[in-house]
Amino acid sequence: MMPTLHFTKKLREGGARRKCGMLLGLKAGVTREKFLEALQNNRLEDLFQRHPVQAGETFFIPARTPHTIGPDMVICEVQQYSDLTYRVYDYGRVDARGKTRELHIEKALAVINFDPKAGGKVTPQPWVKGRENASMNHLAECPYFSVDRLDIDRMAQFKLVEVRPGHSRFQVFVVLSGEGFLSWDDPQGSVPVQAAECWFIPANKSYSIRTEGRISVLTAFVP
Repeated sequence: MMPTLHFTKKLREGGARRKCGMLLGLKAGVTREKFLEALQNNRLEDLFQRHPVQAGETFFIPARTPHTIGPDMVICEVQQYSDLTYRVYDYGRVDARGKTRELHIEKALAVINFDPKAGGKVTPQPWVKGRENASMNHLAECPYFSVDRLDIDRMAQFKLVEVRPGHSRFQVFVVLSGEGFLSWDDPQGSVPVQAAECWFIPANKSYSIRTEGRISVLTAFVP
């Protein structure tokens, strides 16, 4: 569990297996006492809400919401900057020396949100309509990050403008599928990009994405 805001998007575009899923948020009626009892009896998963997932879906996970990722999933995570993760259950796994990883039960219980309505699947909101060669969907936003998805045929141009005078912003984008070229001006340059790569775009930079077919990109920035 992460005590910071967290967002996840299923990255694998080839289709999820039938049993892929996510445990996100606790069921109604779960209390601290029930949580501890289930943990002691190795039945913690029974208290979670189960969410089946498909390729390309988006989930928003508010701070303090317990969650775990199922098998056979490749995901892209965007989160508030933090190096804290509270682990409450590790499925009995051990390292190469036969030792278990550290758990953080008391710290996690101090911040867990037991509200069953915390987090869930996000419905994309179209931002750009009617463009033949590109579409943009807004996926998630909070005070710490904003995330969009771009689906581009052939070519699209972008410029990172100042949110307000004197406040520039950078952008990070992750290629979800496809391949193409990232180009920029001042000075001019171009590099090939492909699925699963992550690129940093400096503030106030004009750039374009060009592809021979179709490319899908996840973009993230600080609002």
